[in-house]
Amino acid sequence: MTVHVKPGSELQKVAGEVANYRLFKAMVGEIIQVSEQICEARPVGEGSAPAAPPAGGQRGGSSGTSRRSSRRR
Repeated sequence: MTVHVKPGSELQKVAGEVANYRLFKAMVGEIIQVSEQICEARPVGEGSAPAAPPAGGQRGGSSGTSRRSSRRR
């Protein structure tokens, strides 16, 4: 994409934004590399299957009923 900007403060602003974008892009690349290394280093049995539901057929979470506050706002 080509954008024409006037020399001065507008050009400085755009140059700063481009520099920040390049820094962000490099950081994302590093994060991806570390994530891939973690995945490769993880043992096969660890985290490969979802956790089993709690015994008794009950699911976790909050109860299905709740009371509203009786005070008015």
